[in-house]
Amino acid sequence: MTVRFEALLTREVDRRVVTCALIRQRELLAEPQCWTRGALARTLLKQAVVPLADNALSWSLTGALAPSMLGILGPRASQVDWRRLQEASLVALWEALPAEHPRTNLVTSDLDGFNDYVGTDHQDVLDLIDRALDSLDAL
Repeated sequence: MTVRFEALLTREVDRRVVTCALIRQRELLAEPQCWTRGALARTLLKQAVVPLADNALSWSLTGALAPSMLGILGPRASQVDWRRLQEASLVALWEALPAEHPRTNLVTSDLDGFNDYVGTDHQDVLDLIDRALDSLDAL
């Protein structure tokens, strides 16, 4: 059993699935009112909520991945599949960060820092997703 489980952990996510997740993420964030900073997601009253909350109406860059992935994997996906797609999507976005943006080993923190940086606007977030998509297409 352990060997089978380890094989699952090392299996790579198909880049087409990552591309689909990023396309859904971009569609979710397409309108400026659907993007937020300082929280993964917010309600109409700007209260912070988890990204999959029923009353979430705006998302951060990383927060928008959760509903995007739910649309692909469905509500009964295994934690291994969920985590694998999340990590592959986050790495694709991280690799597309602007050259001048500081990078660490904390991929999600770097992306959240970019999203929440005072100099980042809605179009910058969409451009980042577009660069990630272009990189995936080039593979």
